[in-house]
Amino acid sequence: DEWDTDFVGSKRFHIEYGALGCLKELDLRDLSIPLSEVRRFLAGRYASRFQIHPRLFEETVASVFKDLGYTPKVTVYTGDEGIDIIMDGPDDTSIGVQVKRYKDKVKAEQIRSFSGALFLGGYTSGVFVTTSSYQPGARNTATLSEVKGIPIELVDAEKFYDALHIAQRARYTSQNIDELLV
Repeated sequence: DEWDTDFVGSKRFHIEYGALGCLKELDLRDLSIPLSEVRRFLAGRYASRFQIHPRLFEETVASVFKDLGYTPKVTVYTGDEGIDIIMDGPDDTSIGVQVKRYKDKVKAEQIRSFSGALFLGGYTSGVFVTTSSYQPGARNTATLSEVKGIPIELVDAEKFYDALHIAQRARYTSQNIDELLV
């Protein structure tokens, strides 16, 4: 422990400074890890996102959407027909979400396939979330899908990381902070 001495008026105060920070290693292939731990770990070590089990990443994405005010439902892991998460939108709209844990950039072909899954599933819009980024052709395909009536929002690693941080902050209310200070 380090001690610092501070003088205020004629009183002498001792202030203890101590902080212990540790990020434990997580096996991101382990589906039994609580999502709260996965989210905290990814918020601190987002470079580890490529090691996360694809199913665990789907559940993590759904939990972030939930904290941002959506009502997500994770679909079955296999045979999901191209939709990993379903969310209810405003005015009885239905949002289909595709989640991909990739190191390479997402290609136009993958967005075309997703667009088809949205159309066939009767979704009014879509969100494609990836741990990487998008090729220009993928962005053009998403724009074309919007012109045809099914908007697709592309969420790359950076944008998801920002959403993860916002969702993590939203978990701490003033009540939580007051409890911590007691």
